[in-house]
Amino acid sequence: IANEEEARHAAEIIADQTHQTSTIVSELMDFAKPAPPQPSTWPIGPLLGELRRYWMVHASLSDPQFQLVLSDDLPAVHADAEQTRKLFDELIRNAVEAMADTSNRRLMVNCSYNVADDRVVVRIEDNGAGMTADVLERATDPFFSFRPAGRGRGLGLSRAVRFAEINGGQLRLASRPGYGTVAVVSLPAASGG
Repeated sequence: IANEEEARHAAEIIADQTHQTSTIVSELMDFAKPAPPQPSTWPIGPLLGELRRYWMVHASLSDPQFQLVLSDDLPAVHADAEQTRKLFDELIRNAVEAMADTSNRRLMVNCSYNVADDRVVVRIEDNGAGMTADVLERATDPFFSFRPAGRGRGLGLSRAVRFAEINGGQLRLASRPGYGTVAVVSLPAASGG
């Protein structure tokens, strides 16, 4: 029976490692050659609200700790919905991880409309550890990670930049050690607002 137990345990480890390897290969393929965007017109508020609810549960954040502000004049966006979801999920994940050692965590997502540029602008601000100038300069480089080994593949922010750009948008980062990070994404508004 001990040998059966050991064999079952070994099989579980092999299955888990195979799944992890498959996930890594999928992520690398998605990064190397992302699917062409399938843009459509949709409201961004519900997506941000859904991501807020998800991360409040998974990161144990309260209402005051994770605030979402949507301006009243917010038009729909014209972008690939799934790629946009991945973009904002990566940015929120990074913010949550950056706040891991912060005692009074605060995450603010503010979504507004820039009429002059006809862009929807989403600003994600955390009060996490922040990044030094050299880390910030390399933060979106593929395979670069400032986190301890084994905690990520260093593709999150580079994938976020790629998803923003292939959907006609832009991602900018600003950060200071001890003060947190601000990620600003602009996406094209749907024609006619």
